[in-house]
Amino acid sequence: ATAFAAPRVPPVPVAERTAEQNELAARFASLGMANAIGTYLRHPALAASILPYTQYLLTASALPARDRELLWLRTAWLTRSNYVWAHRVPAAHGAGLTDAEIARVAVGPDDRGWQPFEAALLRAADELHVDAFIGNDTWDTLAERYDANQLTDLVYGVGEITMHADVANTLRIDIEPGLADRLPTGVPYKIAARKTNLRLVGDEPRIAPLAASPGVPNANVFRTFARNPPADALRNAVGRHIRDENSLSPRARELLILRIGVLCRSEYEWAAHLRIGRQAGMNDADVARIVAGPAS
Repeated sequence: ATAFAAPRVPPVPVAERTAEQNELAARFASLGMANAIGTYLRHPALAASILPYTQYLLTASALPARDRELLWLRTAWLTRSNYVWAHRVPAAHGAGLTDAEIARVAVGPDDRGWQPFEAALLRAADELHVDAFIGNDTWDTLAERYDANQLTDLVYGVGEITMHADVANTLRIDIEPGLADRLPTGVPYKIAARKTNLRLVGDEPRIAPLAASPGVPNANVFRTFARNPPADALRNAVGRHIRDENSLSPRARELLILRIGVLCRSEYEWAAHLRIGRQAGMNDADVARIVAGPAS
C-alpha cells in the first residue's frame, strides 16, 4: 500500500456487510488486519477458508513466538510489504524482539548479531522466497531444534505470509490508522540465497509420510501433513478452496497451478496437476506453453 494509490479492491463498507460478512469480521477481529479482512470479505468463501489457518499460524503454531515473528518480518521485507511489516512489528515487540533486532531483520541472516539458529531461520525465508526450497545446510540446522510439526509450520507459514503480502501489495490494501511502522529505509535490498534450478526428484523425504490409515487421503502429501491433525484440518480448508471451490474456471485454475509448479520447481505439484489440467482440456501444446511462460 502507498499513500498515493487507492485500493484496487476496497474493503466492504461496514454498513453494507451481510450477516455472514459481519460474523467473519468479528471472528477474526483479533488479528487486527481490519482492511485486509474487509477486503477478503468480498469473497466470504475465501475468507472462511484462509483466515482460520492464518490465525493459527500467527498465534498458535508450533513455532516459538519469537521465531515466528523473525520469519514473518523477514518475509515482509523480502516481499516489500509495508502492510505486513506494519502489522508484525508490534507483534514482534510483544514476542520480545528489540528495535535493534527488528532493524537487523532487514539486513538479513548475514548480520553478525544473529545467533546461528536465528540466522538459519532468516536464511530459510530467503531460500524459500527465491528458490522455493530450503537448502540442506539450513534445513539441517533447523532440524537440530525443530520437530516435524515445527518444520512444517515454518515452511507453510512463510508461504501463508507471502500470500497475504502478495494480496496486500497487489490490491493496494491501506494500512490501518495507528500503525506507524514501515519497511526500514536506507537498507540495501539483498537476498541471502540464490536460485539453484536443481531437479528435486529421487531424494528421500525429509519428513516421512505416515502409514496409510482409514480417514487419511492416500497421497503422500496428505499423509505427511497428517502428523499434526489440528493444523492439518485448517490447512486442508485452504487447499480445498484452491482446488475445488474457487471462482476460476478449471482451465484457468490449472494453468496457474502448473505455472507455479514450474516457477517453484515442484515436481510433486506438476505431477499431480498435469493430470488434472489434461482433464480440464489442456493439450500438449498448452502444456509446452505453460513451461515456456507468458511470452509464448
